[in-house]
Amino acid sequence: MDDVKAALAKINYTLKPLDIVLIHTGAGKLQESEAYLTDPVGMTGEATHWMLDQGIKMMGCDAVTFDPPVWAMFERKKFWEAHRVMIEREYYHLENMSNFDQLPPHGFKLSVFPVKWVNTTAAPVRAVAIIDE
Repeated sequence: MDDVKAALAKINYTLKPLDIVLIHTGAGKLQESEAYLTDPVGMTGEATHWMLDQGIKMMGCDAVTFDPPVWAMFERKKFWEAHRVMIEREYYHLENMSNFDQLPPHGFKLSVFPVKWVNTTAAPVRAVAIIDE
């Protein structure tokens, strides 16, 4: 949660209810390497609850999962914390996104279009940032 607050302070932004928050971990640049599956940090349950308390209902990240990597979950003995928040509270998150390095820190719109793939483990989407200039 402190990391989220520090990132917001760094870009001098205060969350507003119904903002969509995209978390740029830098993992997008690692997608072609083994480090993509092991290095990026993820959201804890506490940080996810805090975002919801700010009125956020939609979040996304450029890492393979919204939660910490599997090795970190075993180390902390806390598994799928951010995902489990969905049992208690309504929110949505996108994972495995890319090109965050091409976005401004805030001030753009996000459109999400469903992609119909057979035999997937989740609901794939094509997310498109719309930047007003």
